[in-house]
Amino acid sequence: MIQAIIIDDEHASAELLAIKLKKAAPDIFITGIYSSSADGLNAIEKEQPQVLFIDIEMPGLDGLSLVKKMDAENTEVIFVTAFDQYAIEAVRMQALDYLLKPVGEEELNACILRLREKLAEKEKIKTSFTLDNMLQKMQTLNMEYNKIAIATMEGILFIPVKDIVRVESESNYSTLFLLGGKKIVVSKTLRIIEEMLAPYRFFRPHKSHLINLQYIIKYIKGEGGMIVLADGSQVEVSRQRKADFLKVFGDK
Repeated sequence: MIQAIIIDDEHASAELLAIKLKKAAPDIFITGIYSSSADGLNAIEKEQPQVLFIDIEMPGLDGLSLVKKMDAENTEVIFVTAFDQYAIEAVRMQALDYLLKPVGEEELNACILRLREKLAEKEKIKTSFTLDNMLQKMQTLNMEYNKIAIATMEGILFIPVKDIVRVESESNYSTLFLLGGKKIVVSKTLRIIEEMLAPYRFFRPHKSHLINLQYIIKYIKGEGGMIVLADGSQVEVSRQRKADFLKVFGDK
């Protein structure tokens, strides 16, 4: 349900808009219709609606001034007016839409579509932000248990660090190779995975590889060299990282 408020000093015009909205979008719930700017402003700050339909030329506080004054950052603003000379200022105020009276069915439907897209985008950002916060908290907690938390399509996966043999990346995806031959593909860059595993003994011998030092079986000398791991895999050491790798084991 999308919560909305209508502010228009012409009551008949406001009621007509409410009827058209009900027909075009039954899920838009109008919590109040106000002919007074002061009453409307109080309602906005109290209810924090998702969308505000507001006239511009009104006695006392006009629509543009009201929007500048209101304390409702998450409320989308749609101006509904009989005058077109305020359109540029409305754009500068980042209004979602500017409808001219009488509002036609086609214009209203297009406006509602933009509203849905904007609200969906906000929800996506909010969900992503909430999930990131939760993952950060879980990462802190899981360090005590030597685990990392990784978001997947199904939810959050908790992986014991000791089970990770190596990580290999390709573009924005990384594959975690675990003990027992299991593989997990995640939509994270190797840099992010490396940061998550920074408190543990991992080393990046190559731009696309990260290895668990406890599973090294053998190092084969060469221009950069080759590392053989406990699962039988071999990982190349770049020339730039060879010296750093040998220092880990006190070998020059």
